[in-house]
Amino acid sequence: LDKLKLSELRLRHNPVLVREKESTARSMIIALVSSLKFLNGTEIVREERNWSELDYYKKHGLEYIKISKLAEPERSEALEVFSSNHRRYLDIVAKLGEAEEA
Repeated sequence: LDKLKLSELRLRHNPVLVREKESTARSMIIALVSSLKFLNGTEIVREERNWSELDYYKKHGLEYIKISKLAEPERSEALEVFSSNHRRYLDIVAKLGEAEEA
């Protein structure tokens, strides 16, 4: 979705909304579509985007940390798969910094 450079999106009868609570789905979509300014008619403010991206960062952080500890060439292969499954994660890492174990 991020490649489409959408500025506004309205979702109805979408499978994402069935699996997740509405607020969780909204947060996930905001994190995944960096160009989005409005979702379902509601403006996305900077604070909401920041929290959404942070939630996405934390949700997939442990998986990312495990991959970063692998030796080459396994790390590169695993990171390629991870990046294709979580397309914006590395952009968010560039913004927030490398994830660390707590």
